[in-house]
Amino acid sequence: MYKRLLKQNIKSIIIAPIVSGEKLLGIMEIVSPNVRELNSINAHKLQDVMPYLVDSVLRSKAEMEDEMELVIQKECTSIHTSVYWKFREEAKRFLRSKIDGEATSFREVVFEDVYPLYGQIDIKGSSEARNTSIQKDLILQLNLINDVMSKVIEEEPLPIYNQLKYRIDVYIQSINEQFQVDSEQNILDFIRNEITPLFEHLEKKNENNAPPPPPPPEEWLLVALPPLPPFRETGMVPEKVVASV
Repeated sequence: MYKRLLKQNIKSIIIAPIVSGEKLLGIMEIVSPNVRELNSINAHKLQDVMPYLVDSVLRSKAEMEDEMELVIQKECTSIHTSVYWKFREEAKRFLRSKIDGEATSFREVVFEDVYPLYGQIDIKGSSEARNTSIQKDLILQLNLINDVMSKVIEEEPLPIYNQLKYRIDVYIQSINEQFQVDSEQNILDFIRNEITPLFEHLEKKNENNAPPPPPPPEEWLLVALPPLPPFRETGMVPEKVVASV
């Protein structure tokens, strides 16, 4: 290592690890062509800026991970977890080539001399069919909720009800125009967190305002049966006892 530094005309160097918790994120190298220009005093000053460097490296790594996920989702179909690492390596190479300004494309991922012990089937057009079914189901649910909200507003025209109805109309219009990846989760969260509690509140309110049950009749017909005759001590049980009113 020392000879390689001399070949590059490096006469002094500071090497500092970039660490987050117990995880090594990288190595920082500061070099100078002048002898003893970098020393322990300079190294001590690095302690003030090191937290900012750690945050910067963590942010860059997170952005790179997100970009690799987007590339894999765009270029590939559903990937089994056992081979995901191979596609991740290709996505990393693809992004590095783009950063370096090279003309590149996402290459085909091939496993040579590998014989899988399992099979996986992907039905053509299944994703489009699934998205269409989910889109129709969400529109149906939102329309039914909208009908209920219209009746609630007729009974009690509060601003909060009008606001919820407006948001429902916006959701219906947005998924009719374009069904996006996060549309399903956003609408389900909206129904779960805002519509369902409202409907439960309205149900309890309706139960409290319900009319009381009808009172019982003024007179009940009381029928008294005569006492049964005593059994004889013969050990025999009468076959049938008839009581008449």
